[in-house]
Amino acid sequence: MPKDYRTHAPMSPSTRKDVTIKDIAQAANVSVWLVSSVLSNRHKERRIAPASAEKVMKVAAQMGYLPNVAARQLRKNDEEGRSLMLAVITNRQMPFSLTEHLMRSLHAIPMAGKHRTFTFEIKFYNGGELARMPGILTPNRFNAAIITNTTLEDDAFLAANRLPYPVVMGNRTIPGYHSGVDSPAIGAGAAKILADTGSRLPALVIPKVSTQAVQQRSESFAEGAKALGLKPKTILCAGFSVDDGFNAVQAFLKHGGRLDGLYCLTDNIAIGACHALKQAGLRIPQDVCVVGIGDNEISPYFDPPLSTFGATIEDLGKTVGELLADQLNGNRAHPHIVEIPPHMQLRRSTARGRLLKS
Repeated sequence: MPKDYRTHAPMSPSTRKDVTIKDIAQAANVSVWLVSSVLSNRHKERRIAPASAEKVMKVAAQMGYLPNVAARQLRKNDEEGRSLMLAVITNRQMPFSLTEHLMRSLHAIPMAGKHRTFTFEIKFYNGGELARMPGILTPNRFNAAIITNTTLEDDAFLAANRLPYPVVMGNRTIPGYHSGVDSPAIGAGAAKILADTGSRLPALVIPKVSTQAVQQRSESFAEGAKALGLKPKTILCAGFSVDDGFNAVQAFLKHGGRLDGLYCLTDNIAIGACHALKQAGLRIPQDVCVVGIGDNEISPYFDPPLSTFGATIEDLGKTVGELLADQLNGNRAHPHIVEIPPHMQLRRSTARGRLLKS
């Protein structure tokens, strides 16, 4: 996977005018009707050749085209320029914290030219049903979008349908889209942390929901543990909430499960898991060391403070926000993947053996 560890620099002001459908038609040497059909995602029903549709989408991206959103009351003209409607599209079954960081990050990023202010719309969908979300395939609802927490079914839909507005994917890679992702090796890093605490009976708490992030983290952990001579157990939980982590680990322990290390695929799951361990009379970290992912705001203040490894929610939000700003500023027409370096934060939940920390 390509890596791009870069620092976002403020964009210089631009006087670039808004690109119209006529501009695209002229640049692509096709009809306005054809451009309109492609950008409204009606090219398949109108039997437009795939090569022609791809050419229009490429030219539109290169020219920095933004859809003319139908909800005009949400756009305003002032001496700074018009406001943009940005959608954060997220799975309602997943944690909401990433969405909050995305909005904060976008507000902090300088925008070139007239596009300076944002109006946010948070759109929820059920996992696996992104294709059924009203307006997802048309350019009439928003100017640009960040899509996150997709399932594998949602990924397949996105790969088969090029959305007619700037899009960035959060923590998943899909052909044709910009993406900000954490390192695929973070699971192996978590296995190393647990091994260094002396753990010989590690376990992985993994949601039943199938997503790219879940697959990559769990596979990486299994491979890393195997390389260290460990055979981790798998504990399935219903979802990504604190309750899900608590219920899964509680059930595992009640059925006689044994472990001395625990890797949880989110900090929320880890916090619930820790509560289940303590209820069962197990001490953290003396009996069981615990590692989470994301470094949530509550993680440093949990009892004991939670160790984490991977991209922080803040870093992920900043990276995805920068990628979207690049598109809105006309600087990245071709799909680009930015891999975020993992961040290791060792706290009391792994303070055992060689990793004894305060």
